[in-house]
Amino acid sequence: MGNACCADGNHDNAEAVIEQRSKLSDETANQPVQIPGKKLENTNAAKSELPGTEFTMVIDKTTGRKLGVDVDHQDGCTLQVDAVTGGLFQQWNDNHPEQAVKPGDRIVEVNGLRNDVQLLVEECRQNKLLELVVKRGP
Repeated sequence: MGNACCADGNHDNAEAVIEQRSKLSDETANQPVQIPGKKLENTNAAKSELPGTEFTMVIDKTTGRKLGVDVDHQDGCTLQVDAVTGGLFQQWNDNHPEQAVKPGDRIVEVNGLRNDVQLLVEECRQNKLLELVVKRGP
C-alpha cells in the first residue's frame, strides 16, 4: 500500500555522475570520522552514509529502461525508497557502492523539481536523463 514504481521499460545505459552534498556545517563536513580499529581511507564515502546527507545521481533513461525502485509517497513531498528491485537503480548501486540507494532513503528532487510528489513521479516516468537528489534516511 502506498508503493509505486517510478518507471518501466528496457534500456542498457545507466552511467551516472555523482555529486556530494552535505547538510552538515562546513566545519563538521570537512573533518574525517575516525572509527576505533579502522583506517580512514575514503572520508567522502563515510560522509555519504550519514543520515540527512544528500547526493546527486544522474541516470540515463533515454531509451526507457526500468528504474527498478519501489517508493512510498505518502508524505506528499518526497519518494521514500522501499526497495531497489533491479534496473537502473541496481546498476547505479553496483557501480557506486559508496552511494548505493537503500530502503529508507528519500528521493527529494528530480530534475530540479521538489516538494510535489506528483511532479516527481511524473518526471521519473519520462524517458530522458534524470538527475535525482537522494537524502539518506535514518
